[in-house]
Amino acid sequence: MFNTYAPALSVEHQTGAVTLADDALLPFANWVHLHQDTENDVSLYGHEAYYLARNLVSYAQEASDLVAADPELTKPESIGVMRALFQRLSVGNVVAERVYHACQKPDERAR
Repeated sequence: MFNTYAPALSVEHQTGAVTLADDALLPFANWVHLHQDTENDVSLYGHEAYYLARNLVSYAQEASDLVAADPELTKPESIGVMRALFQRLSVGNVVAERVYHACQKPDERAR
């Protein structure tokens, strides 16, 4: 673990205090969270994770409803719904990008 985060950790030689760079705090916490038994622990997932999960569930439900109502996707209104769904997916999501990059391993972020 410390080899992975070595660039982000520094040790004060006189006091022995360990400092973690601010931008490494979230990835470090996620790494710890992924490597512990979380069966009974409180989740680290915050508002951003809820927001992303809510969007994904909403998009999946909308797509499922669309296919259930028009399995061949031939109705004009189905095409409009598909276009709207694709439009929302294609513009990207700032929160998703931020979470994605924060959770990458330090060597992947350097690329």
